[in-house]
Amino acid sequence: MIRLLRYNFRVVIFRNWWILVFPIAASQLVVFWNLITLRFSENLPAHFAETTPPLLAAFLSAHLLTAEYRSGIGAILASKPVDIAKVVLIRLIVVMALVWVLAGLSLIAFYCGWEPYPIAPAALACIPSTLFMGMLALTFATLFRNAWAGFAVAAAWWAMDLAPGVAIQPFLSLQTVSDSMVSEAVHRTTVFTRYAWQPKFVLLFLAAMLYLYHRRLIFTLGSQASARQRRRALAAALAIPVVYAVSGAVLKVGYLYVHRGDLYPDDTAWIRQQLGPYGPVPVRYLFGSAFSAYVGEIPNTWRLAAGEEADVYGVTARHRSEVERLFRRRTRSIWGSSIAELHTRLAGQQAQTPPERIAMLRSAIEAYPDGPHAPGLYVRLAREQVEAGDLQGAAESCESAVKGRRSTRTASEALRILTQLQRDSGDLARAAQTAERWAAVADTRQRFRALGTKFDILIELRQTEAARQTAQSVLKAIAEFRRAAEARDVVRSAGMDTPLLRDADALEDRIEAFLSGPADITAPRPGR
Repeated sequence: MIRLLRYNFRVVIFRNWWILVFPIAASQLVVFWNLITLRFSENLPAHFAETTPPLLAAFLSAHLLTAEYRSGIGAILASKPVDIAKVVLIRLIVVMALVWVLAGLSLIAFYCGWEPYPIAPAALACIPSTLFMGMLALTFATLFRNAWAGFAVAAAWWAMDLAPGVAIQPFLSLQTVSDSMVSEAVHRTTVFTRYAWQPKFVLLFLAAMLYLYHRRLIFTLGSQASARQRRRALAAALAIPVVYAVSGAVLKVGYLYVHRGDLYPDDTAWIRQQLGPYGPVPVRYLFGSAFSAYVGEIPNTWRLAAGEEADVYGVTARHRSEVERLFRRRTRSIWGSSIAELHTRLAGQQAQTPPERIAMLRSAIEAYPDGPHAPGLYVRLAREQVEAGDLQGAAESCESAVKGRRSTRTASEALRILTQLQRDSGDLARAAQTAERWAAVADTRQRFRALGTKFDILIELRQTEAARQTAQSVLKAIAEFRRAAEARDVVRSAGMDTPLLRDADALEDRIEAFLSGPADITAPRPGR
């Protein structure tokens, strides 16, 4: 085995020592440059591991069979002491080992030169990306019989992924682990940054498929590539960016369809933000005229950011007209409910009074009563009815929202409003029951607040024993929330959990004061 390794090493490196020197020099230069120019952040080591080593792996893998490409391969294939597929595997192992060693040394340099951080996730994130990029470069180098052509294809993939990351194709991105190290607020709006490791398995699968294809392809090197083979290889290379972009758009639109009515801040704002990175490429037309009218034009990606000039819904005269036309026609498209929900938002910007907004929301609900957006529309209707003074109608709307096909967030908000309405009306017994229902559907971040509200209501009812039992449930819910908050990394918890942790601390103090003595502890009532 040692002789075979030495033999293949000499074949690859003969008159090509720069192939070995370049990756070593490049990787260490990148490390040195990062250390002196950048301030440490949590995702930088993982970002380096997912971008620089894969490009080096592509460069080295593309040159694995350089000697064979130059020689015409016929005589060399016949003289190999072992099967050529095994020779390629051995060379791949050597290349990957070299790349991973360089990546490991670089991560250690970051650890010592910056500050301590978890090395293992960054090191593991490097492996699938390097394997995929290496096999992509090797496969196209063999197809074109040219190492630089193979490297160019892999470099094009790397360049497509470098700036947007998961924004174009989240499950084919090389840098999903580093992109996942963002705040919880970013996770809620982008969604796909939550998937750190699943795309790595996709890359491993694609690398395995490319390796199996290359095992068959290697035996075609006995003859020169024909013009037809070169045209096919060129067509495949040109199809890569198209497949990369279109598959990403299909993934995002599919996710929108499955999760209609449950996206943050709402479906329209979410999908426009997701399609924003495509820039001038009108991918929305791939999904039909109704979807294109629903999304509208996205003229400038940067205007999707929050601010006074934000273009969240694409509010133009043409967009308003197309959405209103489809809504008036009660379109039977699968996006009909989405169009109705967007119509209420666009028309709501012009409605001046609660009665006008109430009529608009009722019209959308009547048009698509069983649509996925109906529960959310009922919650918005309840808020408008509260503002208009129709408390009975608001309570009925909240019950309708809970009965419908709803998300956890919608049901939780509907029951929160209903609890407050019943509490304000003096129906404390029903309010306590509704608060229990609210706690049953609320997520970890809201459950302690629901149980805290029930505790306050029981205090008002002078039901001390029931209040003590609920107080224990509140403390358990607070502990569960804190465990969830502490399980996240520092960056993620800073934006979203800090206010809730303050609320939890204040509630816990009141609960402990109640449990430690006979004092009648009553909290101020929260607003609607």
